[in-house]
Amino acid sequence: MKSNDKNEKAEVIDQIRKKYQNAASQFGSRYFDLLSLEERITAFIKSGISTLTFVKQEMEFYERLKKMAEEKKQKEIDRENLHKRMEAIMDENNERIKQYPDSAFDPRASFEIRHMAGAIGELLPLVQYFTRRYLHGLQGWNELDAAIAGVEKFEASGPGKMSIWLKEYVQNIIQNEGRNMEQLDREYLQSAAVALKGLQGRLIHMIDEESPHVRSERLKEDHTAPRIFASRLQGLTVEAALHKLSDWISGILHDFRLDELAEYGHARKS
Repeated sequence: MKSNDKNEKAEVIDQIRKKYQNAASQFGSRYFDLLSLEERITAFIKSGISTLTFVKQEMEFYERLKKMAEEKKQKEIDRENLHKRMEAIMDENNERIKQYPDSAFDPRASFEIRHMAGAIGELLPLVQYFTRRYLHGLQGWNELDAAIAGVEKFEASGPGKMSIWLKEYVQNIIQNEGRNMEQLDREYLQSAAVALKGLQGRLIHMIDEESPHVRSERLKEDHTAPRIFASRLQGLTVEAALHKLSDWISGILHDFRLDELAEYGHARKS
């Protein structure tokens, strides 16, 4: 072999090595295996094939490897970005949820469920007091009372103080040893969302049902009322109080991202 040919071949091999070394540092040796490259170089030197043919084959192989590596890397970047977006959404969601009481009915329950039960536990006493004090016995009362009972199934007021539905939820966590928590949470949230949506519908229905006299009656101070009655409803008309409670339920559904779950649950029931 002529000296010029040897020098040319050595220069080409050196360039290919550098190209692979750079790619290996960028994408890793999984794709750009330097030992495999050396084996191909040895085979090329022994084979006697032209340098041009070797370079053409090696560069085609290099480009295929590079494309695979870039696609893999992009998928990892996309997966990481998705994870970051999901974390940001969860953090934002948790910030909204934190405004509601933590019922702390059981330490094994998820953050979201504890606060959802707390939100219902905060809402229900006011709904129960207001409706029984001002709407009991009126047209539509039986349906409203049934809707309230439907929401009571999801209430918790403190450690160990929980509804039968929540006791079953905790029992399922214990039986499954913490597995399938996401599914258990979704079942609770969807059922609670449907119940809240049903209650909201009955409250709005009462506005249409009652006479102007009932709707315009003002809610008076009452020492037997729940503590938050004074700040939330006292002094409002019955109609305004019904709207206020309806808006409160809408706020819960929105903050816990349950609007779609509630609609989906109602669609399945109808």
